[in-house]
Amino acid sequence: MKKAIYILIIIFLFSGMVFYGEEEARAGWYDGSWTYRKAVTVQSSKVETTETSFPENGVADINIAFQLGRIYYNSGNINEAKNIFLEIERLQPSNSNARYSLGLIYEKEENSEEALREFETVLLLNPENQEVIEKINNLKKLIEKKNKKPEPTLEPVIEEEDGEDEVEEEDVEE
Repeated sequence: MKKAIYILIIIFLFSGMVFYGEEEARAGWYDGSWTYRKAVTVQSSKVETTETSFPENGVADINIAFQLGRIYYNSGNINEAKNIFLEIERLQPSNSNARYSLGLIYEKEENSEEALREFETVLLLNPENQEVIEKINNLKKLIEKKNKKPEPTLEPVIEEEDGEDEVEEEDVEE
């Protein structure tokens, strides 16, 4: 697991140098060092940390943060992943990957309404995504089923007779 994380970090650093140039990558490295420190500590699903914010330096940092959120999600650290995806959503509201991931988390937490909201936003950003359309339809059915109250059934009331018919005779005066 540790080796995979190191490889992932090296790939991200190298891609930064290719796309942004060596000087910008070096600056990004220092600014984004929180990501490196957090990623290196992810060794199992027992990772606990309180740091959830990251520098607002642009797409490279958000992509790295997203990958870190995926690592947390896949290792079972749902709360850490959720915090990272929420932060990405705050910084970049049109990030459909973060919104989709939040939808998955809300589904896992059985919060169907929030999951539906996230998936509907993803669909607005990616109108042809059939997987998201299917998720939305399934969630709508689930919410409808959950909100549907069973109609009360009326059963006829049948009075049981004792078996003895009591007939009262009235005194009739003539």
